[in-house]
Amino acid sequence: MMNEFQKIPAVDSLLNSEPAQQLKTQYGHDLLVLALRATLNEVRAGAQAGHPIPDPSTILELSETML
Repeated sequence: MMNEFQKIPAVDSLLNSEPAQQLKTQYGHDLLVLALRATLNEVRAGAQAGHPIPDPSTILELSETML
């Protein structure tokens, strides 16, 4: 189980990714951080329940729906 959690990207790595740059410009750094943290909490809960870890681009897409 711990190996699965290690596959979850850090907030900083997501923020520094190329796709996140447009979201930062559109919504601002602080709101994007909040959305990423909330999404990653959901990803962790899903992983604990046995669901697969989404790839970083999917995590960003899920975060955008919160903005």
